[in-house]
Amino acid sequence: MIRQDIQGLRAISIMAVLEFHFKMGFTTGGFTGVDVFFVISGYLISSGIMRNIEQNEFSFLRFYQRRIFRLMPALIVTCLLTAIGAWWLLLPPDFAAFGFSLISAVFAAANFYFWKQSGYFAPESQSQPLLHLWSLGIEEQFYFLMPAALVLISRWCKPHRLLLITLALLGSLAVCIGAAFIAPAAGFYLLPCRAWELLAGAFLAVVVMDRGGLPASRLWRETAGASGLALILGSMLILRETDVFPAWNAIAPCLGAGLVIWAGTGTDRAPVANRALSWAPFRFIGNISYSLYLVHWPIAAFWEYRMMRPPTMGESWALVAISLILASLIWQLFEQPGRRKTLLPRKRLTIIVASAAGLVALGLGIATHRVPQRFSDFALADNSAQGQWGGPHCFNESLAHPIDWDRRLCTRTHGKAHRVLLWGDSFAAHYTPGLVRDAANRDAEILQYTFAGCPPILAYNSLSRVGCQVSNGRVPDMVTQLHVDTVVIAAKWTDTPKRTLDRLHETIAALRARGAKVYVIGQTPEFVADVQRVDYVGGRHNAPDGQWPIAFDPAINAVLKAQSAQAGFIDPLAALCSGRQCPYRRGKIWLYADYGHFSAAGSQWAVETYFPLRK
Repeated sequence: MIRQDIQGLRAISIMAVLEFHFKMGFTTGGFTGVDVFFVISGYLISSGIMRNIEQNEFSFLRFYQRRIFRLMPALIVTCLLTAIGAWWLLLPPDFAAFGFSLISAVFAAANFYFWKQSGYFAPESQSQPLLHLWSLGIEEQFYFLMPAALVLISRWCKPHRLLLITLALLGSLAVCIGAAFIAPAAGFYLLPCRAWELLAGAFLAVVVMDRGGLPASRLWRETAGASGLALILGSMLILRETDVFPAWNAIAPCLGAGLVIWAGTGTDRAPVANRALSWAPFRFIGNISYSLYLVHWPIAAFWEYRMMRPPTMGESWALVAISLILASLIWQLFEQPGRRKTLLPRKRLTIIVASAAGLVALGLGIATHRVPQRFSDFALADNSAQGQWGGPHCFNESLAHPIDWDRRLCTRTHGKAHRVLLWGDSFAAHYTPGLVRDAANRDAEILQYTFAGCPPILAYNSLSRVGCQVSNGRVPDMVTQLHVDTVVIAAKWTDTPKRTLDRLHETIAALRARGAKVYVIGQTPEFVADVQRVDYVGGRHNAPDGQWPIAFDPAINAVLKAQSAQAGFIDPLAALCSGRQCPYRRGKIWLYADYGHFSAAGSQWAVETYFPLRK
């Protein structure tokens, strides 16, 4: 029987995740609910294994049988329902990608799949309705390894098992922090970097079992429960999606979960925080939390995929209600039978249905390339102009390494009147195809110096983008040494932290001090999704003229203009758009390669319209 306060802790975690994914705006760090789940899982699984080992009752077959009965019925039903929704809603390229994610989910490898899919130009999250199963992949991989590890430790070095688990925890945490510097995606998706969160629960299980918990007075337990809950809620309120994560930022919610669980151990009256978590509504949500986690993200993803916008507050509450109803049904009809210890007819039926559904899900995943498409008239054109961005010497995508810049290769146009440095991220690089095509209209030698996801601000500091800081730091000396007279700065400003954006004026001053004139190009249009999907799904009915509202607050360009008082400021929205409505195609010519990067034609259009120094 799982403790009531732990079920309440699950409820807090899943509610935070739902609030975050349905964009309700109450928290900025609701994603940390997943980390709390990891600690809970590590504690419960390790406690059960060690208890069975102590009682000489542990069986690998029985353990994995229980895991299958616990996890697979609800998972397979969710995958089947999602597959139906994907066939009905997703366009062919996204449906094909869904098939691969479905196969990976069935084989407990979703985290590997989405890790390989991650990156600066990764697909939009709303086109990946099984994206949330990365966390289940991590848990399942932990379940493959932890039983054998605990059996071996208990047999050969039981007196040292707390030390060994502590060393493994610290080692995994060190790998996780290191990954934040050199491989952030691996740090997020892979078990070696996440294992410490599950091992934190295992550590607590060993402490409770081997030592009866830590000696503590009533006051200490009350303090631990309250402090733990405060750490969890504080992380949800303070952390942001742009913060380095998990790394050190995941320590607070994991420590908080551990404190709450530890405070509730023992047979005497539970602390106030733990009693609050045992409230009946919390217990109910905790009971269905697994099914609720499974169903909520496909609902959120499909909504944004088809509506082409985030839900309003009222729509968010409606989506939460739908998720609760569907999760309750799956919990009652599929998850609960799998928990029962006797092979009742209903459980036999569940096992049969889940096994058959697993084969069907696997077959669906394999067959997605051959399943007749509902949208047979949709054809995805390849509009990417990234091949014209100068290659790795001019556009660097390695976050951990600075640009291996080559002046010869990165001199994109030639002229005598000006020497211009184009500095920024991919939203600077996407001007280069247009600049090359329009070279005859500029008497300028334009040097390209661009780095994916790296704002061109000297004060920018990110431990996950060490190469960015080093590359940016070179720019003032480059201006002097290369006799650059003009610097054009452009970026995806919507991704730049406010504290960094507020120091743009310092960068402008530093460049002016080196004798350069500075131009700042504001934020260019960004749409809610790839413009071809926008056009097919929403545009045909709502924007036959090839225009669609931008997906961000245009006031960001007013902020940039204020920061650029000592520079020439160019507002692309004023030049290209009418209010919030911006064209994404001209006739049959696509102006964007994805949600916001210009195609070659779009690059030429933008360069001819507003890029500085044109004759």
